[in-house]
Amino acid sequence: MNDCSGLSCRIESILFTAFDRQFNLNLWPRSGLFSPSFEVYHLGHTENKMIKYDFQVDHLYECSLDGDLASEGSFYIDEYTILGTFEAINETYAIEPYQDGSNRQDGASTFIIYRQRDLKYNSYNNSRYLSDSCNIVVPNSIDRHHIKNEEEFDDHKRYTREIMEMDTCKLALVADYRFFNHIGDKNVGSTINYMVHIADRVDRMYRSESFEDNMPRIGFQISKIIVHNKSYTSAKHHYNMQKSLHDIQSHLKLFSLEDWSQVCLAHLFTYQDFTDGTIGLAYVASQRQDTVGGICSPRIRNGNDYVSANVGLSTPLNWGKRMTTLEFQLVLAHGHSFGSEHDPLEGVCSPSEAKGGKYLMFPAALSGLNSNNKLFSSCSKDSIKGVLQAKSQLCFTERSKSRCGNYEVEEGEECDAGILGNKGRSSCCTPNCKFRPNAVCSDENEICCLNCQIAPNTTLCQEAVSEDISCLGESYCEYPSNITILLYHCYHGIASIILSLTSTTGFSSQCPQALPKEDNAPCIGGGVCQNGICLTFCEKYDKSPCICSEDNISCQICCKDNASAICKPHLDANGQMISLPDDNPCLEGICKKGKCSKTVQDFITRIHSALENLSSRDVAEWITNNIVGATLIISVLVWIPCSCIVNTVDNKQQKNRDKKRMERYLQSVQAEVASKYDI
Repeated sequence: MNDCSGLSCRIESILFTAFDRQFNLNLWPRSGLFSPSFEVYHLGHTENKMIKYDFQVDHLYECSLDGDLASEGSFYIDEYTILGTFEAINETYAIEPYQDGSNRQDGASTFIIYRQRDLKYNSYNNSRYLSDSCNIVVPNSIDRHHIKNEEEFDDHKRYTREIMEMDTCKLALVADYRFFNHIGDKNVGSTINYMVHIADRVDRMYRSESFEDNMPRIGFQISKIIVHNKSYTSAKHHYNMQKSLHDIQSHLKLFSLEDWSQVCLAHLFTYQDFTDGTIGLAYVASQRQDTVGGICSPRIRNGNDYVSANVGLSTPLNWGKRMTTLEFQLVLAHGHSFGSEHDPLEGVCSPSEAKGGKYLMFPAALSGLNSNNKLFSSCSKDSIKGVLQAKSQLCFTERSKSRCGNYEVEEGEECDAGILGNKGRSSCCTPNCKFRPNAVCSDENEICCLNCQIAPNTTLCQEAVSEDISCLGESYCEYPSNITILLYHCYHGIASIILSLTSTTGFSSQCPQALPKEDNAPCIGGGVCQNGICLTFCEKYDKSPCICSEDNISCQICCKDNASAICKPHLDANGQMISLPDDNPCLEGICKKGKCSKTVQDFITRIHSALENLSSRDVAEWITNNIVGATLIISVLVWIPCSCIVNTVDNKQQKNRDKKRMERYLQSVQAEVASKYDI
């Protein structure tokens, strides 16, 4: 069932048939993967010029199989593509675009659906498990450079005394032109979809792991995405240059020349077949606080260059074959940037298939079929835990709880049109809570916004209440207006204008604070406004309000001259008392038509009063008119005491039986002892 009215389409479920069975997936929006300041840029015709891209974050979904509460997965769905992974019934399924290099004339898209256990892995990769650089090359941290500004790091001991609250590593994802051409099919949206989906799967894998009891489960949020539409032609040495670099370490070094100090990690997606079948590279993090590499590493000087050591890269091209999404996500999930080395070849951190198979950091290609393939071993967890304790406080953030679509403009949002915005029906606000072109405000969020522009200053945004306690008048929207400022020069007591400046005031889409009402304007309870404050009726006469102690006059306006004076009714010019409005408090309740109506009455008093007025004739008449009710009441009155009597008698009889049984037992024991010892 889909909701496809308005400017965009929100998918609620997808239905398809595969592997001789029907799948019905329920979908709902995925939240928490994007940071509040999330931005997307693409670089194309003009090198080094970033163009902002309007990426629809509401096209990312979580899912579960209908009828299977234990199933889970994620999808990205838009008008161009469907890309997703879900786990159900002890099986992992994936849906992704099928690319054979041809374009269908009817414009239709072709997708493939496959199971993880059906994947066939490159035998050459599997035979290279002895190489320590098999799939993820692990170089040392950059020349073990020591950081001069050691005061930037908090003392490790102080950190261990506190429970880590920051749980999120901000990511920057970058796609070069090769990845854009081959994986994104020369479409910016499809390229972003793929990277976002991979990052989403990796975030789920990390958040399912627990590295220590007093640590929150860590994960990722995407802060920035950059897509290169074309290669760089002017730059001789750049990670996006047209010339291929078969040396993956040189390629990573070029990527590290960019400044990535604003994020926790930056990752480059490329499409190159590197030497020795290497598909990924990342600098290994260290627990030493004076050593860079991996998460939260600052930009440092390395020789003549400044480099960022919080970087990594990966390619889905391996020995001339393109990897599937399920294979590639395991590459990105490798924990070198968090300080994890490869697992040993044997021992508790490399169990057999009978015990769940190898863990994620095993130095060889993993199929993902075994339960351990997506988990970190205890060896990896120990390394990662140490790095998190030493480095996470430098750049980790608290996971953003803001959510686009809740009508509240939160951090990182320009507007939030709620359901209308999510469905693309807002003329001011996009589904990802950003202003549409030419919009400066949102009608759904600001009262002084009209047709996505600041409302004119003739717009009434707050009405004055005739009699309230605030004493505030009307308020009108602010609007740019010209103010002329005259500068005077005084010479021998004669002032002359030497400069006239005309400037424009600022403006806001928020309703400004209303000005106070004029003095003596009426306010609540017969009071009057003075300097923006509501004076009560008695305060008008320099007296204090009170409640008269006599019941018959407690609903009249009463005042007293001072705190110790007697409370008495106020008399008008004609010598008459003035009644309080209804619902005002009085001596024993609230006022109703000038009389005090009791609102609280003791239960026992009411029952006693009712019994006093009862007569035998009234009781007989009630029993005649309510035979069923009377029978039930009499039965209960008889049954309860009878039950108590029977229960008491039964308890006494049981105690007597128990006493006699114990006496017989003791007698038999004594007889047995006497016969045995001839007593």
